[in-house]
Amino acid sequence: MPVIKQKGTTRMQSNFFHLFGDKETGLTKAFAYVLSTNRKLLFRFLREMGIRVNNTDDNFKAITIETEKVHHEHGRTDIEIKLDGRFHLIIEAKIGTNKEITQRYRYPEILLKSDETVRVLCFITQTNEHWFASGEEGIAVKNINWIFIDELTDDQEIIQDQTTYRFLQYLRRFFTMKTQKEILIQDLGYEKEINKYRSCNLYRREVIYGSPLYFCPYFTRGANQPEGEGASYISRVLGILSFRLSAIDNPHAIIEELNSFCSDYEEDRKTALIGKWTKGIAEYIDEEKSSRDETNEEKSYSFYFLDDPVKLPGKAMKDPKNSKGWIGTNIPANRCVSFTALLTHMKFD
Repeated sequence: MPVIKQKGTTRMQSNFFHLFGDKETGLTKAFAYVLSTNRKLLFRFLREMGIRVNNTDDNFKAITIETEKVHHEHGRTDIEIKLDGRFHLIIEAKIGTNKEITQRYRYPEILLKSDETVRVLCFITQTNEHWFASGEEGIAVKNINWIFIDELTDDQEIIQDQTTYRFLQYLRRFFTMKTQKEILIQDLGYEKEINKYRSCNLYRREVIYGSPLYFCPYFTRGANQPEGEGASYISRVLGILSFRLSAIDNPHAIIEELNSFCSDYEEDRKTALIGKWTKGIAEYIDEEKSSRDETNEEKSYSFYFLDDPVKLPGKAMKDPKNSKGWIGTNIPANRCVSFTALLTHMKFD
């Protein structure tokens, strides 16, 4: 905990938001607090959630903001913002390790019992990771990150409020970009997974946390690829979704998220990428259905939606004798390296 007042001083040394600490619960409560104190920020945030409600005295007075509300069999929500008869917004916020995945499928059930006209479920994560909750008709799902909250708050019109300014300082000191990594490098040896990478710009793995900028597959010796063993390609990570394949019937259930991953691209390139991604997800769904039986436990996966692979000018190899900052014989899960390390270990023909 921070020192609140040093001996021999007459002023508090810390931003009072630091009292919330550097854990997920503290950040959630701090965000709810600043929304309740800054009207402009609150209504701007609601607009970003697709909730169109005027910034009036009556509306502001009628809005309820609650944290850690218990819903018996459905668990506890992080933040709920509600205007009776108008909208109901549930926010699930996280940093670092995710909560139990099953919780993410309970929240729509809470909203389905709500009488409000507009019902929204929002996931705020620390990076560009997206969580897909099985959608129900009439419930919008929004995926944003804390960097988005940073940018939304860092506005001249909003930041004039000293409480909001202190919140922004708190957010940046403890949380923003805390887990951003450069290059995720992982072994790729199974033929199906290699084909998904080459043909569909996809990489699948068990659920992990954090968000790399790039993905670099390391073709194992047993993979028998034309390039041979090593890291020969790199792909930009455009987005990440974590979900159970059984939660969706076809790739079009996540088409809104896929569009958002490449929204800045020209239409032809965007269409090509989404075509590859949906083809790959459809194949995964078919494979899952053919292998599933009553004894199989449903698993969630993290899916990396990648830009087209770029061939490296050389090939990077493992270095068991000097693996610090790099990779040895066995690549750990979630192993991220820097561009400097990749270039240092690259061998050119």
